[in-house]
Amino acid sequence: ISGLYYPLVVQKPALCIYFVALLMMVTLALMNLVTALVVEDAIASARMDEDMEALFLRKQAKQILPSLSQLFRSLDRTSDDSVELEEIVSALRDGLNIPPDLKGIVTEERVIDLFDALDQDNNSKLSEEEFVNGMCHVAISGQPIEMTQVIHMVRTCHSQLGRIEELLNHDRCKAGPT
Repeated sequence: ISGLYYPLVVQKPALCIYFVALLMMVTLALMNLVTALVVEDAIASARMDEDMEALFLRKQAKQILPSLSQLFRSLDRTSDDSVELEEIVSALRDGLNIPPDLKGIVTEERVIDLFDALDQDNNSKLSEEEFVNGMCHVAISGQPIEMTQVIHMVRTCHSQLGRIEELLNHDRCKAGPT
């Protein structure tokens, strides 16, 4: 390559600036290409990690579903396919045995703390579906219990405000124009 630019530089020394600038731009372009390849590989690796994590969480959920159902049945003392807070407290007082594969995931305190958050229809009872789905979500999400409770409180406040607004609108309609 020097056979190409050396005679030109000897003929016109001002071309030296051109060839130095060209050499620097080619070097920077190659560095940018290498950097782009490294970044693209890192992004693909992160995407694959997310997919693997999602697969792992689905697998973990499938593994704990039967144990959560078993725990629900052991909490349901009245056999009415629903669990009330009193039944949970009673089961805990009597020494509730949590299945071994739920140790560390589901604790007695968690079940009591999350009762209201798990009660989707606000009837003060948990159906098996509410209990299993809710506890599975809590176990897999890795979200602190407090955050789950705060989200539930916000949703409850939102629905109560909606009901209050409906009542106010209804009363305003009954009163007629003022």
